[in-house]
Amino acid sequence: MTYKYTILFICTLIFSVISCSPDEDDVVSVPENDRTEQQVIDNDSLVGYLNTHYYNSAEVNALANPTIVDVVITELLEDETLPSDATLLMTAAELKTTTYLDVEYNYYILEIKQGDGASSPRFCDKVRVKYEGSLMDGTNFDESSIPVNFDLVGLIPGWGRVMPHFNVGSFTTNSDGTVSFDGYGMGVMFLPSGLGYYATYQAKIPSYSNLIGCIIS
Repeated sequence: MTYKYTILFICTLIFSVISCSPDEDDVVSVPENDRTEQQVIDNDSLVGYLNTHYYNSAEVNALANPTIVDVVITELLEDETLPSDATLLMTAAELKTTTYLDVEYNYYILEIKQGDGASSPRFCDKVRVKYEGSLMDGTNFDESSIPVNFDLVGLIPGWGRVMPHFNVGSFTTNSDGTVSFDGYGMGVMFLPSGLGYYATYQAKIPSYSNLIGCIIS
């Protein structure tokens, strides 16, 4: 298993993205819905979200090295005009498809910055990332203030599908022990619950929650 030093910045519905084992009291299992039927519901919700939210594209694109805090997603209210310096998420995000547990899933990636490296992580690699995870209602359920290491095999299915779309960056360990990153990839992923925690209820993440995640890779 290779180790990809990747700073993947993902802002999407993704996830309570850390794959730490939560305390048993924080996890509740509920009867599972039919996955094919739930995917239709989840995709309709994602499409509705992408069609009613925009991001500050002009501001972000003007930055050589944008970070998670630079990306601002805003709801486009009824009868409101899309700002000239913004882009509707549905226009900017790319539709991806994958098969998981014999069900075809749609998920979406907003690629803000591609990594400068020549390679990208595979589904079985380890990655070093900074991230922020939220629900579609804006609830933030997890984030990392510093880059952390993850084994993609141990994360929710969406991570292993999104990460390979971003080339890796590079890092330098400074004399004071801090780490500086350069040439990293950055994007936002929008995942259906079937590529997230699905029926499992966790603290801050209700069952069948679509996930939004910002990543630096």
